[in-house]
Amino acid sequence: MVEMEKSLLKKLCRDMDLYVTPSINDKLYLHYKGFRAIKNLDEYTGLKVLWLEGNGLGKIEGLEHQTQLRTLYLHENLINKIEGLDVLTQLDTLNLSQNQITRIENLEHLQALTSLALKGNYIVAAQDIEHVLKLPNLSVFDLQSNRITDAGVVDVLAQMPELKVLYLQGNDVVKYIKQYRKTVIFRCRKLKYLDDRPVFADERRRVEAWGSALEASNGDYKAAQEAEREEMEVIRREKKELDELNFLHFEQMMIEGRRKRKEDEAEVERKKNERQTDGPEQQRDGDPVDAASDVSAFSGERILPVQDCEFLQQEREKRWAAVVNANDGVSARIDNQAKEQQQLSSSVGAEREEASAVIPVDTRRLEVLHQCATVGSGSHSSRDPFVDASFGAEDAAAAERRQQVIKEKAGAKVAAMILTQEEIDACRESFVHFDRDGSGTIDKYELAKVLEAMGQKPTDEELFQMIAEVDNDNSGEIEFAEFLKVIEAQKLRAAQFDDESDFIDAFVACGGAPDKSGHVERRMLVQLIKKDFGLPIDIDRMLDELDTDGSGEIEYDEFKALLS
Repeated sequence: MVEMEKSLLKKLCRDMDLYVTPSINDKLYLHYKGFRAIKNLDEYTGLKVLWLEGNGLGKIEGLEHQTQLRTLYLHENLINKIEGLDVLTQLDTLNLSQNQITRIENLEHLQALTSLALKGNYIVAAQDIEHVLKLPNLSVFDLQSNRITDAGVVDVLAQMPELKVLYLQGNDVVKYIKQYRKTVIFRCRKLKYLDDRPVFADERRRVEAWGSALEASNGDYKAAQEAEREEMEVIRREKKELDELNFLHFEQMMIEGRRKRKEDEAEVERKKNERQTDGPEQQRDGDPVDAASDVSAFSGERILPVQDCEFLQQEREKRWAAVVNANDGVSARIDNQAKEQQQLSSSVGAEREEASAVIPVDTRRLEVLHQCATVGSGSHSSRDPFVDASFGAEDAAAAERRQQVIKEKAGAKVAAMILTQEEIDACRESFVHFDRDGSGTIDKYELAKVLEAMGQKPTDEELFQMIAEVDNDNSGEIEFAEFLKVIEAQKLRAAQFDDESDFIDAFVACGGAPDKSGHVERRMLVQLIKKDFGLPIDIDRMLDELDTDGSGEIEYDEFKALLS
């Protein structure tokens, strides 16, 4: 056991480059030293920050002379009662995490306290935290990882006038409060941060609409959800209007910039004309300047004629003559290129015949190959000899066989990506079973139990990512439709269909083009799903969601969205 002796305190001050005179120090590091009691700090009267965490302290004592203290760290000790802090009237931050405290008490003198951390203690009920209502300026409150099971803590938290940051996760009570995050945010009107993420303005508006409707309907969660959806639509509309307004402002700025540029150009032209009209007698400082001298359109300054040296002038004339005379040889070079291409075609064709036969491709892809090979080559022909020697148009029978293979591959992909009706029914049963409060949504904890029942054990990070991918309203909870998207994503990952070529092949098999142009007929997809493969999928409903204009034509991006 290490005693907090005066000599040891002075030695620690020297070791940490602090002052040997105790009263001059405004901070003191006494953490992780193995102290069992706080004592001999009488002379350290100027302290503003004191580190005492990581010791074996069982009681808060010996701080009667630290009246200027602003921050006190007492976490990771053995303290079981809050006491001995009456004189610390200027204390702003108090950390008592990882102790053995069961009740908040004896803090009424700390009217300046704004941050209180009690993570990892033994607090259980709402009455154990009621004392914080005597701290009017408390804005940061950390209660995570305690043993709270009493939902009445929300009533206490709602009465805190300045509460802005709250940590309540890690307590069983979060599982017993319906719509936990929305409820806490609605009750604590000034809250800016809850548990693992901030409370943004959009979320605050949604929660206010949700909570107001819940109160007005006497606890009807469906009415509350409908009010939240309406508010979300209002938010989207406002953002769209703001984007349009910003675009108009930007367009106006561009118009103003063009107008200003034209004015500047006109001013430069006017000055140029004035200088040309005035003649050499109007030049400043008496400098003789030729009347025919030009004015720079960029700087507005006079361009004075300078005589080139004879050598540079001769070289420039030679280069220009070479450029002019070069046109006479263009035809000859074109003829030479044609002969070289014919020779190359002959030699490549011979090698191909010896090595292997040409590769059969469809007509559209053969045209694309020729375009890619001839662009930028300087050739006047639309066909490339190497492509002619290497590829050939496939016959009708081969094309039909290839389309059949692609069609079968597309069918397998569709079957792997889309949930069957039997799978959807099984998902619904699991969803309803674990939606204990009947709210029509499940949170991260309930989602983990659903997936565990289905034989999966995702990590917390994976769960958070799953919810983030489908939770469009950022509520932290997902509805059944969003839950189905999670299961579809899991099924897709398990099938390992990540190659873009799979989507393109399926698109081509259904009537699209290899370059993603064109479209797929609705009747083709219906026949593929229902008749050819007999899949029990409500393909009509899915196509109605994609084909919003009712044209019956599905483009590549819509087709890919259908499969993924």
